Amino acid sequence: MLHMGDDISEKLDYEPGHFSVEQHIRSKWACRRCETVVQKPVDAHVIDKGIPTTNLLAQVLIAKYADHQPLYQQQQIYQRAGVDLPRTTLSEWVGRCGSLRSGQRAANVMTLSQSAKINGLDPQRYLKDVLERLPTAKQSDLEGLLPHNWRSRV
Repeated sequence: MLHMGDDISEKLDYEPGHFSVEQHIRSKWACRRCETVVQKPVDAHVIDKGIPTTNLLAQVLIAKYADHQPLYQQQQIYQRAGVDLPRTTLSEWVGRCGSLRSGQRAANVMTLSQSAKINGLDPQRYLKDVLERLPTAKQSDLEGLLPHNWRSRV
């Protein structure tokens, strides 16, 4: 196998008060005998081809719906941390993480957040894990993602 190069994608991650960039490297390999190119498929994400990690998405959703922090205030906080995330981008992320109706989306996130607290879970950690699992979860696995059934993969 001949190494043809690498595809590198970057994801913006957030731990409270600190941004970082995760690099995902996928190598391309070619077989001279059968003349085919082989590459690992891209992992499933909540937002395909998007830059946010599930941790950053969880932070934005918890801040908006549980802490009642508008996106313009989050934008200002992130700017002070040295990252320029336009409000339109934040809004698009929020829109892609839920249903088409913002009221229903807000109710779902707030319900999940409060249910996580009632079940003794950290809402940020819970929502991050659910957002990681959701793109590849089977319909039969969704019951296990509810706060009262949730088990961390750690």
